[in-house]
Amino acid sequence: YAIWVIFSQRRYSEMQRDFINNMTHEFKTPLTSIQLSSDYLSKQPTIQQDDRLRRYTELIRSQYQRLNSQVEKLLNVARLESGEFKLKSEDVDMHQLLEEVLETKGAESGIEGRVFNKDFSAKQVHVMGDRTHLGSVVSNLLDNAVKYSTPDQPIDLVTYNTHGRFFLDIVDRGIGISPDHQKHLFKKFYRVPSGNVHDIKGFGLGLHYVKRILQMHRGDIEVESELGKGSTFRLHIPT
Repeated sequence: YAIWVIFSQRRYSEMQRDFINNMTHEFKTPLTSIQLSSDYLSKQPTIQQDDRLRRYTELIRSQYQRLNSQVEKLLNVARLESGEFKLKSEDVDMHQLLEEVLETKGAESGIEGRVFNKDFSAKQVHVMGDRTHLGSVVSNLLDNAVKYSTPDQPIDLVTYNTHGRFFLDIVDRGIGISPDHQKHLFKKFYRVPSGNVHDIKGFGLGLHYVKRILQMHRGDIEVESELGKGSTFRLHIPT
């Protein structure tokens, strides 16, 4: 019976993974069409001259970004679970990567205007890693920092070196996380309970993905947080 349960769970897990993989791929095609169409519309003189139509076009683009971000998270986790996931390692300048991510984030709806304080003190900034996924790691952590803090609160990015490793601290002054929940943060699908309040969206996949990617780079991530005072997410990888 125990063996039967184990194999049943394994089949269920494989079906779940395949479902997520197929679902996210099916979403990508219409999302690409929405992106191309909205980009084309936003450049039309008729749209640019009409405030109402311009607002609608911007709304389409911002909602595309939001939905595409969630689909990418699902797709990345499905790839990780498939066992066929491989990193494409190259020489990555982490300071340059951080600047690129911040520039991209600054144009996203809901993030423009946020203050990011940079204290880039690290001297050894070159790592061997997958540029795309390291960028996604930073992007996920910045999304969380923005999501769980108010617009008037700055977010700090601090880099430094210790024992041949590159460290990045992302510090917010948001709602914080209780000690009971901190130990579960990086589990797949885990979200800090918020009762019946659903103003903070997500699947509970971002931090699980972040930890898995950093571990594949021989790195890791920790969190320090206090309720009502904010959180510090500290990642490190070898230089």
